[in-house]
Amino acid sequence: MKKGVLFKTCIILQGPIGYVDRVISTYSSVKERVVISTNSYVPEDLKRLEDAGFNVIINPVPKIPGKKNFNNQVINTYRGCLWAKDNGFTFCLKMRVDLFCEKIDSLIDELDGDSIYFSAYHNYNGGYLCEHMVFGDTDFMLRLWNIPESSLDLAPEIQLTNKFNEIRSGEVVKYIFPILFERDIIVDWPNHNKTLSSYKTDKLFIYEKY
Repeated sequence: MKKGVLFKTCIILQGPIGYVDRVISTYSSVKERVVISTNSYVPEDLKRLEDAGFNVIINPVPKIPGKKNFNNQVINTYRGCLWAKDNGFTFCLKMRVDLFCEKIDSLIDELDGDSIYFSAYHNYNGGYLCEHMVFGDTDFMLRLWNIPESSLDLAPEIQLTNKFNEIRSGEVVKYIFPILFERDIIVDWPNHNKTLSSYKTDKLFIYEKY
């Protein structure tokens, strides 16, 4: 069901708003399909994004941030998926707001609407699905990210993997990193001074079926 995925996909940029100039320059051409979902922002930055025509939703701050801000990620992603459903989007591509993919439509064009995509599987600390970027149909994404506020001392990736295992019902899992590598799609991550393609040589990232 690959055909027709592109214009039915909402791009959810979740997390604290920063790099406003970069967000605008990278995603202006697809802003009608972008929602920025956040609970941390500077008012001037928010106004600039709204003035540039971006959809922005402001979410409540959880009582506790959770391990590595997992509860913040959950509420921002979940409410982004709700916005996508309310606005008629069949699929969601969730990614961090500090990731910048200049060829976002080329990436989405490679995704199969019948599958769930995580960025990779990391074979460390018992192994877990990575959530730099996650794609799936909107209803499944709403179930995946419907997670109660957590005080667990577990990495966000492990908590999300546990939720996926809990709700999984035959969904096929595929991975985004190999698409980036094979199609030479650069996703810049300035917060970490790297691109996601730098993970190509990391042997702990694996892409077998999950």
